[in-house]
Amino acid sequence: MRGCVETFTDVGSNFPEGYEGFSADDGNDMEIPMMYSQGIDMLSDDIMGTRPDRSTEGRTGSSGSKRKQGGQAVETMEIIRNVMEHSNDRLKAIVEWLNVQRQDASARLVEVVRQLQRIPELSRYDRVRSMQILMCNVDDMKAFLDILDELKLDYCTIIFQDNA
Repeated sequence: MRGCVETFTDVGSNFPEGYEGFSADDGNDMEIPMMYSQGIDMLSDDIMGTRPDRSTEGRTGSSGSKRKQGGQAVETMEIIRNVMEHSNDRLKAIVEWLNVQRQDASARLVEVVRQLQRIPELSRYDRVRSMQILMCNVDDMKAFLDILDELKLDYCTIIFQDNA
């Protein structure tokens, strides 16, 4: 099988006759303002969020000179910094809470296994089946842990019937 290739060499034919282009002086050349305020002096530590002492930094001079230099921009930066610190504290609390919940869940799983092993009437198969069912539903797991030891075998029998 043989392929065929066609080449176009007359590139000039891509421009229609009479086309002269357009002028670059169309009035759209405007200056883009700088976003950096000369009144805000941020150190690299400030940008990275590792300010050494927040209570004394920037407070040695008079507030009047700050207002003259940066004014509202300095106050805005301080508000943003405070919001970020508060948000970081909240995120740390959430992470800590999740870690505690994970530890509680792990401890709960260990306790379910331990209590299932203390039921001599359950075969190994029934024990594993009970674990599988209980570990899929936290409410069932908590209920299993809360009932009396004498009722745990009956509870397992009921969850077997419900999940047959």
